[in-house]
Amino acid sequence: MDVKGKTVVLTGEFKAFKRSEAEKKLSALGAKVTGSVSSKTEIVFAGSAAGSKLDKALALGLTVLDEAALIAIFEGKTVAAKAAAGPAPTNSSDPPTSSDSSAEISAAVAACKLDAKAARDALGKVPWKTVTPAEVATLRDALLELEERAGVTDAHRYVVERLIERNARMLNPFAHESERVAWGRSPNGRYLAVGSWVGDDYERGGTLVIWDVPAARCVQVVDPVSGGVGWPDYRKQLQWSADSARLGVGINTNGVAMFDLFSDKPTLLDEAYVTDGWSRPPAWALSPDGGRAFISCWSGHEVPGAIASFAGDARRRRTPYGHKAAAAATPMAKTLSAAVKKKLDGSELDAPGDVFWGGDGAHVFVRCGSYFGAIDSKKGQFVWFERGSGVGSFSPDGRFVAWGDGALAIGSALTGETHEIKKWPLGSSALHVWAMKGSVARLAVVAAGAKAGIAVVDDGALACTIKSTPRGGRWEGAMRETDLSPVSWSPDGARLAILTANSQVEIWDVRADGAEKIAGFAAPDAAEGVFFGADGVLVLAGRGLVEFVRVRDQRVLGTFALGVEPPTAPRPLELDGEDLASGQHPTPMFALDDTAWLCAFDVGVIVAPPALAERAVEAMGWSFERRVAVPARWGGVEVFSEPAAVNKSSKPPKGVPWRKFKAGSATTEAKAWPPERAVTMDELFSFAADSVAGVSRGWSSFASDKLYSAALLRAYRREWTAIPRLVDAITEGHTRVCAAADVATLAARAGESAFADTLLDRALAEELGARTEWNEPFIDPSIAAALTARGRSKTDARARFDRAISWQSRESNPGQNRAVLARAYARCGMLAELRALLVDPATASMSTFYTQPLARQLLRIGADDELVAWIRAQKSSDWSFSNSIVTAIVEAGRSAVLDQLADVLKANVTPEARAQCAANARVVRPLTTMTDEARAELLRQHAEWLAQPRARRSYNARNLAEWAAQNGHLAAALDLLAPLPTNDANMRPAAAFAVLFIAGTGGREDIW
Repeated sequence: MDVKGKTVVLTGEFKAFKRSEAEKKLSALGAKVTGSVSSKTEIVFAGSAAGSKLDKALALGLTVLDEAALIAIFEGKTVAAKAAAGPAPTNSSDPPTSSDSSAEISAAVAACKLDAKAARDALGKVPWKTVTPAEVATLRDALLELEERAGVTDAHRYVVERLIERNARMLNPFAHESERVAWGRSPNGRYLAVGSWVGDDYERGGTLVIWDVPAARCVQVVDPVSGGVGWPDYRKQLQWSADSARLGVGINTNGVAMFDLFSDKPTLLDEAYVTDGWSRPPAWALSPDGGRAFISCWSGHEVPGAIASFAGDARRRRTPYGHKAAAAATPMAKTLSAAVKKKLDGSELDAPGDVFWGGDGAHVFVRCGSYFGAIDSKKGQFVWFERGSGVGSFSPDGRFVAWGDGALAIGSALTGETHEIKKWPLGSSALHVWAMKGSVARLAVVAAGAKAGIAVVDDGALACTIKSTPRGGRWEGAMRETDLSPVSWSPDGARLAILTANSQVEIWDVRADGAEKIAGFAAPDAAEGVFFGADGVLVLAGRGLVEFVRVRDQRVLGTFALGVEPPTAPRPLELDGEDLASGQHPTPMFALDDTAWLCAFDVGVIVAPPALAERAVEAMGWSFERRVAVPARWGGVEVFSEPAAVNKSSKPPKGVPWRKFKAGSATTEAKAWPPERAVTMDELFSFAADSVAGVSRGWSSFASDKLYSAALLRAYRREWTAIPRLVDAITEGHTRVCAAADVATLAARAGESAFADTLLDRALAEELGARTEWNEPFIDPSIAAALTARGRSKTDARARFDRAISWQSRESNPGQNRAVLARAYARCGMLAELRALLVDPATASMSTFYTQPLARQLLRIGADDELVAWIRAQKSSDWSFSNSIVTAIVEAGRSAVLDQLADVLKANVTPEARAQCAANARVVRPLTTMTDEARAELLRQHAEWLAQPRARRSYNARNLAEWAAQNGHLAAALDLLAPLPTNDANMRPAAAFAVLFIAGTGGREDIW
């Protein structure tokens, strides 16, 4: 390489010389040596411990050379130039197809065509220590043909034994514990990646499963993936590198990760977080080499996006939180060009909603709202920018762009110049699917409407049309919301698979002069999309289905129903009340139907009832070096009917105390539901208080507020002796002071003077230590109300009320302080002051977070006139405010108040709301009986809940428990909540208090 005239940068440490010496030598050779990397830099020489300069060079795609290359240049030797691509994959997804054993492999393949004995003899001569995954795939295909003629033979079993000796593992393809939301076929068609999102435990995350498509078996399971894979209804969250060796994955809400799947030790190379906390996945695109990703974001630059370079394990950085790798990211250009601004005509440029990285790596193509453009991946500026329409897309090689509402406009992706295809034969395009057939860029345009069909466009010219109507659904429209497409090209671009509207699969051979339908067969009802894989194998996929079909004879190679949940079946690995499977990643648990749970371990052990044993083995495969799979039915699998028998295995899986299981323990019957027993309010109070005892310090404010509300509910019920224990449990000082003062107010007005004095004195004694500038607006109104109710120190009470009034403007949301003051006035009976405060126009700023609890309190104390005056004084037409007030009135069963305010609350006062309000007036809390209709509905909802994945049940258990409590079945509510974790306040703690408040007041939460 000649460095004369080239702009070069040195970074890192060099062993053979100092950096200053190298700079002098380069300058002597005519190079221009600079200290910073930019788009003008032509070569970067990187030594060890290179830092941000190397990151930027990788992000810009610059030529990066190491110390050996630099020494060679100094010695006058030839050095090949190459663009940086990040860390190279350790192994390709398609390893060498030959080895020292190639002759023996060929002989074994030929023998498989003869008979089982010849095959076994030939396989015995194969040097198995050197066999490659590609050779195993060749043998597998030959053995599959032998199996079709002779069944499973000694030859099949012999191969499995040799692969197990090479550390082949049996993988469970049902490892997803949550909903599957992302799909991605590798460019070579050999692999399909399927990713699942998070369940109830966000940090536990999701699962990534890689399928060997020709084998119809799983070859890799990555679990857990923290934060989950992808997001529901967000597409392109699984993207493969051009060589099918690396996989880019959208993870953890707004991150992009790079997985090196086929290295000796598959690993997450790096992660990139550049969106500054977006709550949904950004659009992104993986570079063809898999070393970088363009990520849509607002970075302070006018061209919205950044290029992240994946550094690999040796150079992974940490975020300030210390637990995430942080790939270096380079923002795009700081300002838009004048030409782009002129086309925008003053409007703001949207962040890219769809991104594609061109085949040569030089350009990133984007769709920003209704605009399309190409960005120079080195300079970060738009090369061209044009307004498009309808569906838009770019060819895989980066040569063509296409868009259109009616006729299709297609042209150069390098210039943005397009033309409409003359005599466009179809209607509006709804979906674009690209492929490369050799050097030809081939586009299938799916048209919707009256002229539905598919048009094939080769290198920008209309080639032919196909009279077929693909299945519609959520992919219709300008942007598909799922990776499940009804149309897929074969990896070589020669054939097209179509999932039709009448649930058929059609295979079309597409030539330059037309298309011919060569196969057709019925598709399963659960299929939502199709992927055309390698070796003529199709994958029919849905959110609960993966089915593999061989095109040449329509033979189903494997059908896998995902996410099946046996509703009442016992878990085989439950021991002494603990589910031992819950801590294993990936989970060994799976189900084939709704009758039983099974479990499978990678050493080849399966626990399954006899009736399901054969099906369980059929679903499994042996994965060899994470690249190729063979069916588990060929051998090496031990099946046991129950965990107690696994101890007899020659290879019992580690991590499970098999000897502790007793024979027959997995056949216990499920308990009857719902439980039929009486539940007292005291039990509900204890259950709720116990649920917050285990929350961490980070939830102390939450726990204190809940205990505060419980103490007030006890006071409302005149249960004075139980209150001090609740107040004592409050850890937040100011909340404890407010709770003591507020309960004192209610006790004083109920005639419990001695009790009121005790709590008021406690509040006054603890006030000084708890008071801060932030919480003064809370403490003063509570103590002032208590002083007023007890008739003590009227001067002090008045001063405190005056201070509370003056602090209304301190909070950025003054409605919060007004709500606190209003509740204090209501609590101590100062109705005139309450009315004046409520009708003040400034009170209209109060959010529904405060208005609904205040409305409930006014209704409870009978301050109907004050409530009506307040609502009539509102000038806001905010729907959420009106809805929250109607909800409070309906829950209280106050039909007269609802009638009074019907002309103000308008559309929210529906006939249904009136009927429910009248019904609630007849309810006495706690409601402890359930109607027959409600019981039937409870059982229906419970059965539906049981059919959900266990990883997604906790939040739904909360909702069902609250519904049960609202309808009078408190025992069912507690049964649903008891298993929920207490260390997460959003789980059992929040739901326990919601059930308590529902039982006590009819509303799910009430701080009043």
